[in-house]
Amino acid sequence: MPRWILITKKPKPRAAAPNPAQPEWIFTRWKCTWISIPRISTCAWANSLSSGDKPIGLIPLIISIPGTIKTFPPKLKTTASREAVGVFHFLPHKIPLSFPDSLGPFAARLQPARRPADKLANTELGFRLSSQIFQIDYSFSYFHGFDKSPSIMFQPVFNPFGAPQDMLITPEYKPYQVFGADFVTTRGQFALKGEGAYFRTEDTEGIKPFIENPHLKYVLGMDYYPRDDMHLNVQFVQKIRLKYDPNQEQRRLQELGVYNPRVADRREQSLSTMLKFEPLNFTSVQLIGVMNLKDRDFFLLPILNYQFADGLNIYGGATIFSGPEESPFGRSKPYSRAFVEVKYSFSR
Repeated sequence: MPRWILITKKPKPRAAAPNPAQPEWIFTRWKCTWISIPRISTCAWANSLSSGDKPIGLIPLIISIPGTIKTFPPKLKTTASREAVGVFHFLPHKIPLSFPDSLGPFAARLQPARRPADKLANTELGFRLSSQIFQIDYSFSYFHGFDKSPSIMFQPVFNPFGAPQDMLITPEYKPYQVFGADFVTTRGQFALKGEGAYFRTEDTEGIKPFIENPHLKYVLGMDYYPRDDMHLNVQFVQKIRLKYDPNQEQRRLQELGVYNPRVADRREQSLSTMLKFEPLNFTSVQLIGVMNLKDRDFFLLPILNYQFADGLNIYGGATIFSGPEESPFGRSKPYSRAFVEVKYSFSR
């Protein structure tokens, strides 16, 4: 029988926490014997936690419990692992949202964001099956949870004469499902990576203008290690919205009272890069950059790290947003900043 293990993580202090001791993750660990073709094999789940990071990070980050299942069919030796996780407390992206004070003739009134309540029915679940063949690591995954970026809901407020006078703006985190796959392989100093996913949202027919349409998203990337102290990553990202017509989307928004709506394209492409270099002992430099190809807006994150002593690190860097005013990164220009951070890690 599977043995269930509860892991309780004490959350950071926050106002009106419903239950500070509520477990945030649950996972299974067991040993079993199962029938494989053509032989009987055994499976044993590992005891340690891992970060669960995907090679490029397209699939939502989950905390995973890796295990190995070794099978030995004729002429092919492979290793597979299964992972499962349940997350009880929803954590959205920490990307700031900004809205104008007015939308054309209407005053814009921003409402509190609607987040999923911390209850069993809103548990986020993730599963992944990983394996290797012909020196290629690959996996298939499934995620059922909530979009970490909110849908923006607009609701007009009418005066006693029936004319709209204000517009209520409410960020709302909607449920969705993600079906994904990824691979990675190495050739000398290069590593080739790829990820793809289908996002099934609430707007399955593409008729709800305030909710994201179902869409495909994929990433193709390459890592290059020219030296032991240098790492370069480059990747291309594309998003394709399904059952989506920008003209129809704009008309629907206008019919609902949204003034001069700006809608997204059916396809979006971006490039990103990461360079990490260790020029001196105990010193590392890292630069991360992302650019949207259509709007030419971009984000830069340079970081300098110096290790003063064992466990003691000092970081300095900046977050830089730039681009046209209505572009995704251009809207975040006011949030560009520099930072200094001191981090000490305790060891047992």
